[in-house]
Amino acid sequence: MISIPNKETQQTIYLTIRLIEAKFENNVVRLGKMSPYAEIRHGEQIWKSQAAAGQHLSPHWNQSCTFISKSLFPLEIRFLHKSRIFSDVEIAKITINIDQSTRKKGASWWNLAEGSGRVLLCFIWDLAEEMRNSGVDYKKLIQEVELEKEEVKFYKKKTQQKLWNLKIESNSCKKHIKKATNTEESTHSDTEESNLKSPRTSFGRNSGKIDRIREEREKIKNEYKMMMEIRKKASREYEEIMKKKAVMRREMENKGMPRNSSEERISQKEEILSKYSEIKQVKMTLKMKETIIEEDTHTIMSMFEQIQKEREELDLKKSVANFENFKPIRV
Repeated sequence: MISIPNKETQQTIYLTIRLIEAKFENNVVRLGKMSPYAEIRHGEQIWKSQAAAGQHLSPHWNQSCTFISKSLFPLEIRFLHKSRIFSDVEIAKITINIDQSTRKKGASWWNLAEGSGRVLLCFIWDLAEEMRNSGVDYKKLIQEVELEKEEVKFYKKKTQQKLWNLKIESNSCKKHIKKATNTEESTHSDTEESNLKSPRTSFGRNSGKIDRIREEREKIKNEYKMMMEIRKKASREYEEIMKKKAVMRREMENKGMPRNSSEERISQKEEILSKYSEIKQVKMTLKMKETIIEEDTHTIMSMFEQIQKEREELDLKKSVANFENFKPIRV
């Protein structure tokens, strides 16, 4: 256990953990798929997540919990398989030490014990005076919104890296297209002189494939523009939430609870929760777009490989035709 300095012993620690996803290496069931869930212990407090039914080695939870205590304790996290018939079986575990030297918020991957996989977690902790029930609810909600923001930042950075890699692959594809087009044009002019029909037919097929690849490239550009618009919309939503959070924080610092009536507080809370769900939907949309772009990229690369093979066959046919048309000079 790590204690807080004497000056702050009268204050309370609010530690919020967001369990996002995991990648396991161990399969503890013989038949079917695992339904993993997490059990998090902080001091004497224990929180259990819902089971990710049938998600096996790559579960997604997207759940949050808040621990309220006077000291920071190590986080002991166990992942278990939820069985309907037999007792639950442990999949993996991890112990995370969070103290005052640790950054107060962030999202990152943590390696599980004994190389059994890794888990993506977001956490945030803060020191504040003791509050009433309504103030505690608002404090939890504020920290959960902060964790949602950190999660979106994490996926945004990951998406930017993938888009950068896609840009590099796109530039490489452009070079291959230009090289293949120049080669096919020179080959086509040579075949016209030698009246070879089969290579011309092959070039026609390749030209059609090049046009389809260009259409796919334009489609990917349009998808990228749509993702940028979605990202801008999410940024505007976050700005509005941060403004409301600042107002709520000032009110809690002045009186320990908001000045508005209970009905207004409930409406504000519902409004923030609705924004909360919209942001979650934006994040899922970004991940879907990312998957589509990856599939399109693989399709384009396979097309280029096919063009390369047909170009080699074309060169071979040309060589054979030139050999057949060659007439030795009689001395």
